[in-house]
Amino acid sequence: MKKILSLLAAVLLCAGVQAQIVSSRSVSIRSEKQPSNTFWYMRAGLNMAGLAGDDAKELDKRAAYDVTYGFQKPLSDIGLYWGMDFGLGSRGYKISDEGAEDKFLTHNVQVSPFTFGWNYEVVNNLKVDLH
Repeated sequence: MKKILSLLAAVLLCAGVQAQIVSSRSVSIRSEKQPSNTFWYMRAGLNMAGLAGDDAKELDKRAAYDVTYGFQKPLSDIGLYWGMDFGLGSRGYKISDEGAEDKFLTHNVQVSPFTFGWNYEVVNNLKVDLH
């Protein structure tokens, strides 16, 4: 008899249980992508490398190069910025002595992991870059 009453109680408990379905919806908020205000640049130049001083009278100049790639990200509206750049360059000189010519040229890597500066706009599209 106890088994029958226990089974009946279990059936009554299960009959009273309701299944609840929880529904939800998610809303995605999409924002317009803002254009980046980072200024990317590449600078390239040629120079006439040589030495200065009293002994430099015997030395001639030698053509060299300088190439830099980097960026500047504004910190404020008044021209302050921070940036990074990476460059390659060369330096050297040439000695001419009684028909013999000796040339010296070195290549270098330039890395500036943190550059802080200020762009001062003189006129439209002409800025002085202090860094």
